[in-house]
Amino acid sequence: MYFKPNILRLEMDDILYDAWTNGGNVGSNLQDTKSPNRKIITANNAVIDNISFSPNEIGTMYVAFNFLTDSLTNKSEFTYHMIQRDVVTNEIIGGETYVINRPAKETFNANAGDDGEINKNESITLSAKEINGLATYNWYHMDGNLIYTGKDLSVAPEVTEQYKLEIIDIDGYKDYDLVQVIVNPFSIESIVPNPASTQIDVDYMTQDASSAYLMIVNIDNGTSNNYILDTQLTNTSIDVSSFSSGLYEVVLVCDGLVMDSDTLIKN
Repeated sequence: MYFKPNILRLEMDDILYDAWTNGGNVGSNLQDTKSPNRKIITANNAVIDNISFSPNEIGTMYVAFNFLTDSLTNKSEFTYHMIQRDVVTNEIIGGETYVINRPAKETFNANAGDDGEINKNESITLSAKEINGLATYNWYHMDGNLIYTGKDLSVAPEVTEQYKLEIIDIDGYKDYDLVQVIVNPFSIESIVPNPASTQIDVDYMTQDASSAYLMIVNIDNGTSNNYILDTQLTNTSIDVSSFSSGLYEVVLVCDGLVMDSDTLIKN
């Protein structure tokens, strides 16, 4: 039987995989993974066909089964038949029957935490919510590549990225969650000195913008001054000697949108 909606994986050792490749990689109801030796069964009657061994060669097939926690039913016993046939006569020449007993237990939901937001060139740590008992925590790029195994993952993406968390407990139960890291490509990096009396130096990041300016707003009365930025530079100096004492909001506007802000104290 096919274990939908749970996951059945087949993994061939190098000898078996090479023999299958020699026969043309013929098969059905198989889904590729990032590892060419490993396949996921997608429907009943999956076939790995035309395996061409050299004399005296022996290959090994490994079978792994996981239960998706959000797709469980009351069924607790599953049977899977693996049959080996002669490619010419179709005669059965070997096989194995697997009986999988799903242990009764409290399930869990994978939780990758809240989405995060960072500025370009910054890093962030994603933390999976720990479940009870022993478990494996795998983190994947959305292209399917495994990038880290562990509860906490530190990343510094250049652009907005989504990551997938996979949790597998000791009994083979599995669940997934997604988390997104939003990368703001435009930011105010620093304002010095702050507080300031005569002049400030503002470090900023606007290289990917078509246009940008700083708007310095007096928080008390709402008056503002705008300062055009060169988007290919990363620093500008602004004379604030004529500003009255008080609090100001320094706002970065890129391509007509407010992207970042910081507070300035004028002595």
